[in-house]
Amino acid sequence: MKPIFVVLALLLSSCFDLSKNEKLTDSEIKKHISGGWAEYVDNENKIQVYSGYMENGTYHSYGYVPPTFETYVYADGKWEVENGFSCITINYDSLGIFPSGEKICNKVIKINNDVFIFESYGKEIEMKRIHHAGI
Repeated sequence: MKPIFVVLALLLSSCFDLSKNEKLTDSEIKKHISGGWAEYVDNENKIQVYSGYMENGTYHSYGYVPPTFETYVYADGKWEVENGFSCITINYDSLGIFPSGEKICNKVIKINNDVFIFESYGKEIEMKRIHHAGI
């Protein structure tokens, strides 16, 4: 069942740029987060997780649960940035793992116009931008 938690954490997360060792400000993170992000399966050109951070603070995400990639999951809610963390307050998740209203926060390591890296459950997750705000 752990892969499901990791996928949901990926679905409910975010990241920004500067060097990995520099502290990102919340305003720097907010500047870059709006738009669509994808996590790819290994180095293949297959998207495992897609996450959309809307400018109005809404969030949606969907993808497939490893290792078989046969289970599909969808989640939505609201996003915000707090003290260098990207936080999602869950409204709905299709697998029912996270109750409505639960808040999940992940430390933003790096974010820029192309890449978003965050730490989720002790693991660094890298997402690549698919498109900018206005999704």
